[in-house]
Amino acid sequence: MTTLSVIVTSPTGLLIAFGFIVAILSMSVVIRAVRSDEMRTVGFDFVTPESKFLWDSLRIVDFPVLVPHRPGWAGREDKEACIRRDHNLDPHVEIVFLEIEVDDPSNFYQRLMIEVVQEHAALHHQGDQRCVSIAHAIAAIALELSRESKPPGLHFGWSDMHPAGRELELPGLRRGQHPIEGA
Repeated sequence: MTTLSVIVTSPTGLLIAFGFIVAILSMSVVIRAVRSDEMRTVGFDFVTPESKFLWDSLRIVDFPVLVPHRPGWAGREDKEACIRRDHNLDPHVEIVFLEIEVDDPSNFYQRLMIEVVQEHAALHHQGDQRCVSIAHAIAAIALELSRESKPPGLHFGWSDMHPAGRELELPGLRRGQHPIEGA
């Protein structure tokens, strides 16, 4: 009752608080709009000279398909066969699996450490380290690969995890399982 009576008799405190809220929200929107087109990746480093050579060869490929891959979930060979079958991809289309490790997310700018390994004749595996955001790393790789040839295809699949498990990061919880059964 006391709070309501103070608000009714002198609403200046409420107006000042409302002004602060509007100022904070408007500055947040302006800052977000200004920084929205900044590139967070400032460059690439390579683990070995062979990785650099394979990276340069990927840059001139006409249409590589980039596939984010989480190690330990499914085999790359099975995933490649499924992608080729589901999307009717020619056997000559390069599929590049991206295995990205997140580093310190407080670093706003990243310089990706890239390791490119050719496992089979047309299967490349690319491990990226020192990234602060998986989405930004994938975007930077796609942009870099599109500088000298056609833009690469990006393949994103649905997670096999149950939505509750994905949000809570419970790796044993698969779609269709009850939360108690997956734990």
